Amino acid sequence: GDVYKRQSKVRPLAEKAGLTIPENVTDFPKYMQQMVADGKAKLKEYEDGLAELEAGKKQVAEGQKLIDANTKAYNEGKAMLSKIEPLMPLLNTYVQFRDGTIAKLPGFDSAQAWFVKTVRPIAANLGITIPDDVTDFPAFMNKMVADGKAQLKEYEDGVAKLAEAEKTIAAGEKKLAAAEKEIAAGEKKLA
Repeated sequence: GDVYKRQSKVRPLAEKAGLTIPENVTDFPKYMQQMVADGKAKLKEYEDGLAELEAGKKQVAEGQKLIDANTKAYNEGKAMLSKIEPLMPLLNTYVQFRDGTIAKLPGFDSAQAWFVKTVRPIAANLGITIPDDVTDFPAFMNKMVADGKAQLKEYEDGVAKLAEAEKTIAAGEKKLAAAEKEIAAGEKKLA
């Protein structure tokens, strides 16, 4: 009887305050404690979503910065690789001459002499400076190709990082919107 009396007084006051208490609630203090706990959980979800969103925005900024920095490297890498392409047949000739798989080229007694007199000027015309101390043309070419590919990879990594950050932001915004909706619904109940 005593619990019923208290609830019969509390229910009209709660309803006057705009809070609807379901008919099956018999323990009002426990019901209110659960509502507060639920509200705190929703608030925590909201804060987590907000933190995730901020982390995503930071990732996007870092990714964009990386892409901006690497766009130049990417373009240089592409340009370098396209400049190297016409030299590849000459590289094969150099290796065959050096290894003795082709007869000596007229006017040259070594692959290195042929390289200095023939390949270096062609490379210079393509915009590639081969230092005078290069004595291993294949190693030089392999390093140039590796450098060019590394520059392309840096750019591609930046693009991938940016895409991942954009996914993180989208997920954070989705969680944030859901949490805001639930908080608004909770505020409506308490208003």
